[in-house]
Amino acid sequence: MKKYFLISILIFAGLYQQLSAQNEIDALRYSQVFYGGTARSVAMGGAFGALGGDFASLSINPAGIGIYKNTEITLTPSNYYVIMKSNYNNNASDDRKYNFNLNNLGVVFVIKPKKEASACKGIQMGIGFNRLNDYNYNAYMEGGNSHNSIINDYVNQAQGSKPEDLQQFSTQLAFNTYLIDTLGSLTNYIGAIPNGGALQSKSLNVTGSNNELVLTLGGNWNDKLYIGGTVGFPYVRYYESSTYKETDKADTIAGFKSMAYNYNLQTRGTGFNFKLGVIYRITDWVRIGAAVHTPTFYSMKDTWSSDMQSEFKDGSKFTSSSPNGSYDYQLTTPFKADGSLAFIIGKYALISGDYEFIDYRNARLKASTYNYTDENRAIDNDLACQSNVRAGVEVKIKNFSIRGGYTFSNSPYATKLKADNRQAFSGGLGVKFDRYFIDLAYSYVMSKQKYYLYPSVPTAVDNTITGHNALLTFGVKFK
Repeated sequence: MKKYFLISILIFAGLYQQLSAQNEIDALRYSQVFYGGTARSVAMGGAFGALGGDFASLSINPAGIGIYKNTEITLTPSNYYVIMKSNYNNNASDDRKYNFNLNNLGVVFVIKPKKEASACKGIQMGIGFNRLNDYNYNAYMEGGNSHNSIINDYVNQAQGSKPEDLQQFSTQLAFNTYLIDTLGSLTNYIGAIPNGGALQSKSLNVTGSNNELVLTLGGNWNDKLYIGGTVGFPYVRYYESSTYKETDKADTIAGFKSMAYNYNLQTRGTGFNFKLGVIYRITDWVRIGAAVHTPTFYSMKDTWSSDMQSEFKDGSKFTSSSPNGSYDYQLTTPFKADGSLAFIIGKYALISGDYEFIDYRNARLKASTYNYTDENRAIDNDLACQSNVRAGVEVKIKNFSIRGGYTFSNSPYATKLKADNRQAFSGGLGVKFDRYFIDLAYSYVMSKQKYYLYPSVPTAVDNTITGHNALLTFGVKFK
């Protein structure tokens, strides 16, 4: 009989299955949007649905392009710093990551009417991109588990299958590295750690983002009604590398010393959507706005690979590697609706607020060779409606501006046992000159999540995520 012990499976955000099957976690990850864009927009919490006049609004309410009076170019580099603090079975650990990126680049062209008395005060066209989500973070989780091991899950998965029929990215690796073995027949399996006792740890290195190329057309009628439409082309890049380990630190497990499971995933995707919006100036100091976003229709491709190492107390070591896997599939994200209100207090101040609604239960996975019935049922059962509230204020003192903002997003899950609410506090400064402007913003983001190392683990890892984002926008106006 072979020596046996543990194979670990990566479960991202608590539920990722190591067969690399796409699931509700993937659907949520690529459906969620946390608007970036310019420093001014971030400083004011992204509350630009009724304000407009900022390139970030082309991804929020495209009618905002109608507020532009002059052609303008913006460029926004940013530096994102995220800290992940983890607590697993009363053992605390943390990790952090820096990421320098380009948050926005865009130009808006304004075509002014030849006749000043014309009802049409301008036609605007915009092209560029805004950042929609940032996936960058590092994490390290560690703690003892005296109850069970992930090997129990793989013993259950392997039962009834012959060794040559085991899953080549998971249970096959465990069998090849002497971590699970047959008992009595070729389809009955046992594992090396039936009662737990190992020190479990996991490190994650995640990079990537979701950016959107926007093509926007809008108009201004009598400085009262602003309308606009955007064709959006979001593109996703997601890279995940992880190492899961179990070690017999206490020297209480017969025969076993340690194991490591390495997993690499790359996801690339492109999509398209349409956005329509309107802003109406009720009075000189009150504006209301509304926008609808169609679902984004993504074409996605996952590629992945994994390998496993084991070491036993008799000095023997084993390694097994999977082939490279790949799969093409489609994701349709939910429809979104946005309502907004803004108060313009002369040339002295702005106050704005946005409310956005999205039902993540409407996300759908599909492919030509697989129907995703179970995964889409999990989307229906595990995900929920989300309300995103954004608020911002700006105070102007001659050529200087002082800004503040707040965003709130309730948990996208049907139960808060998986993730808590997300909040962001932001602020910034701006200075305008005759033909150019400079804006600075800082955003502090905090959220919590439950992370399950594998399905049968008795307790979750409690993760607290705090993000610090600093942005600097350079803008040029052409009068």
